[in-house]
Amino acid sequence: MSDDSVSINDISVGDLGDAVVVIAVDKSKQSEDAFDKYLDNLYRPDHQVVLVNVPQEPTTHTCRGAHLRDSDWQKMERREKEDTSKIVGTFSAKCKQRKLKANYKTLYGGKPEEVIVEAAAQLQAMLLVVGCHERGVIRRTIQGSVSDYVLKNAKTSVFVCRGAH
Repeated sequence: MSDDSVSINDISVGDLGDAVVVIAVDKSKQSEDAFDKYLDNLYRPDHQVVLVNVPQEPTTHTCRGAHLRDSDWQKMERREKEDTSKIVGTFSAKCKQRKLKANYKTLYGGKPEEVIVEAAAQLQAMLLVVGCHERGVIRRTIQGSVSDYVLKNAKTSVFVCRGAH
């Protein structure tokens, strides 16, 4: 499994075939649970699995006239790259353990929920798999929910996997 870091505009169907399944992955336990539940319950050998990670772009709260030092920005970028490498490592190991050949895409260029939906559309996925963070009502209302957005906006079938209780 190779890490292809690309912009959402660069993603294409290529030779993936008809049964494309996009699995949204991040560094959360819920993401791993969704991956495992998909493989345990829905996976078929003709599925072409594409793991999609959309790193949260660093956000800075600056006020007028304030700025972030280059060294601080570089630290944030380095941390994001380290997190992405860990995610690739985690899911590469899971794929190897399960003898699954999968494609991996790290996509940049927007809010994770929007990029995930767009990637599934561009890849003509027959199924989109996402984990669900068990956030409270207030936090979900303020921050929004990736799984809620995906469920409402994806043009394909969606499998939302709730974490183990």
